[in-house]
Amino acid sequence: MHNFIIKYLFQGNFSAPVEEKLTLGCKVLDVACGPGTWLLDLATIYDKSNFFGLDIKPVFPKEIKPCNLEFIEADIFDGLPFRDNEFDFTHIESMVNILTTEQWNFTLSELIRVTKPGGYIEITDLYLNIDKSSPNFYTIYKGCECIHFLL
Repeated sequence: MHNFIIKYLFQGNFSAPVEEKLTLGCKVLDVACGPGTWLLDLATIYDKSNFFGLDIKPVFPKEIKPCNLEFIEADIFDGLPFRDNEFDFTHIESMVNILTTEQWNFTLSELIRVTKPGGYIEITDLYLNIDKSSPNFYTIYKGCECIHFLL
C-alpha cells in the first residue's frame, strides 16, 4: 500500500529525471527495499535496466520475479556490497524517521560511494514530520547539499 501512495503522490515511481536512462538500460539500487514492491514495478516496466534490492530481512520474493531483478539480504551498516560508482540511480524510502543521525551519515556516504558521477540518489518518505532543528534534518539536508555538489 505504501508504494502505491508514493506512486500516486509523485504521479509515478520516482521524481528523479531518470526515465530515459531506465528506458535505455541502467543499474538501479533500492536500499531497505522491504518486500520489493517498488523494484518489482520498475523491473517489469524497464526490462533493459538491471535492478538490485537490499534489505536486512528477506521479505522480498526469492523465486517469482523478473529476470532483471536481484534481491540481496544484507545490512547496510556492514557497508553496501557493491563497487564504487556502480549505480546510475540509488533509492531509499521510508527511513527518514527510523535512522539515527550517525546511521544517516553512514548511509548517505554509502549511497554516494556506489552512485556513479552524474547519477541520482532519491530519498523518499511519506512521514517528513521532522523538526527542522533536529540533527536528522540537518544531516539529510547537508548530505543532499553535498550530493548535489559532488554529482
